[in-house]
Amino acid sequence: MKASRSTLSTFGIVAATFVIALLSSLPSAAAQSQKKSPPPPRPRPQPAQPRPKPATKPTGTKLYENKENQFSLRAPAAWTEGGGSGLVSLTIVATPEISPAPHFDVKLIQTDSPISDLDAAVDWLKADYTKQNKDAKIRGEIQPTKVGGEDARILTVDNAKSPGSVERATITMHDGKVLVCALAADDAKSYQRAQTMTDSVVRTFKWLDKKPTPPAATQPASPTASN
Repeated sequence: MKASRSTLSTFGIVAATFVIALLSSLPSAAAQSQKKSPPPPRPRPQPAQPRPKPATKPTGTKLYENKENQFSLRAPAAWTEGGGSGLVSLTIVATPEISPAPHFDVKLIQTDSPISDLDAAVDWLKADYTKQNKDAKIRGEIQPTKVGGEDARILTVDNAKSPGSVERATITMHDGKVLVCALAADDAKSYQRAQTMTDSVVRTFKWLDKKPTPPAATQPASPTASN
């Protein structure tokens, strides 16, 4: 009976020691659980990337010379070359954009037989439009004008290439050659936007082999009689 009591007493002491040790460890574990982990490092701000600048269109005008046919003209530098089969062939670029973009061409007319004069050249051009499209129709009256000092005519043609298309042809002759400055647009709206610009280009037309007209000589003043 005494041994049993001793055993129980020992067991109680051990259990009490274990409980005390367990209780003493709890505050330390709680304290450790309350410790916050350090915040992650903040990412370094990246320098702002420069925005690409929008493409700028060329300004001013560009000189086009055709020495074989002895002419030059100036057109906006923003117009792009190509898109046609003329001696000079340009796609018209404007702000705001014209869509579909009209074309401006300088064409050399070559026929089986020589063309005698400007009126015959106009008749040939009218017949050629009808040949290309039977629905082509001359709008209004044919207008007289000048190209590089030479007589010329302006024809405005509806349905020139296709239904709704409009073409403005300025035809002239020089040294037996027939040239046409043509604005071609797919519709009336594009034509109206481009007409003023192409008329300005035609006005810059010069013949390289044409000597400038000298200014008129001034006559010296007659002496007055003195009394």
